Amino acid sequence: MNLKSLTLLLFSASLFIYLSGCDDYSQNSYTEQYVVEAYLTANNDLPPVRVSTTLPAGQPYTFENAALDSAEVSISRIGEQGNVRAQTTYHQPDTGRSGYYYPVASENQKVQALSEYRLQVQPPNGTQTVRARTFVPDTFRVQESANDTIAYQATEQIETTISSIRTPYQDQSHFIFTVISDNPRFENLTPFYKDQADDETDISDFIKNDSGIINEGNFDINPDGSITLKLPWIGFAFYEKNAVVTSSIDKNLYDFVRSQSVQTGGSTLAPGEIQNVIYHVENGIGVFGSMSSDTIHTYLERPFSNN
Repeated sequence: MNLKSLTLLLFSASLFIYLSGCDDYSQNSYTEQYVVEAYLTANNDLPPVRVSTTLPAGQPYTFENAALDSAEVSISRIGEQGNVRAQTTYHQPDTGRSGYYYPVASENQKVQALSEYRLQVQPPNGTQTVRARTFVPDTFRVQESANDTIAYQATEQIETTISSIRTPYQDQSHFIFTVISDNPRFENLTPFYKDQADDETDISDFIKNDSGIINEGNFDINPDGSITLKLPWIGFAFYEKNAVVTSSIDKNLYDFVRSQSVQTGGSTLAPGEIQNVIYHVENGIGVFGSMSSDTIHTYLERPFSNN
């Protein structure tokens, strides 16, 4: 599983519809803001950057309508002393995709784990530069999978054990599981998802499922420093072969996902008590985050009583 697949799951187009309408301004005093979006994955190439603006709450949102062209965009890797170790400039190739910026090919570099990166966007005719920074989580490997094949909702839950992770700039590690079906057919739906489906349901919506954020309280730290995580059954929408992606996310993604989930119904707080979405972007809003990930495969059997 690569970064593109995971980020499409985490931050679909509906996310930025949300960004355009749920902001820290009132409907009576709208102020346009710049929106940036980029996700780095350790050991992958630097990703594209999307740049757009917010739109008034009453105006239908599409990224094409909000896309911003002719900005100056760069991403820099920062050394331990705060100096710029490498800088990659971005450009807009003639692809017809407004708002998308790509690394200059000759400058593109692999994302390094345990490194700080800074995004800088200078909008055309803008008086303020949009800035954001991320610290890329440590890489890891899945050491073992005790359940290459397992029956759905068996007593023994699916687990993954990963190598130890260094977290120099955050108190604990945060993970997200993404489960991707290799054989998404209606007859392969697990009971929870089959109960929600009918002849008109687009089952492609169930092909990728994420667990939400898994905090330290939801996994075991072993004596050798490795971490054992339990996969929730709700993540499996289809029987048979599934890819399970384990991702360690940075503070930016952690804060964004948890605060965004509260805004969209993941809380019992009254509207006046709900905090704003946490962006960690200076002079704008959006997401500039990073992650490390690894993938295993498991075969989900139907319950033994149904075989």
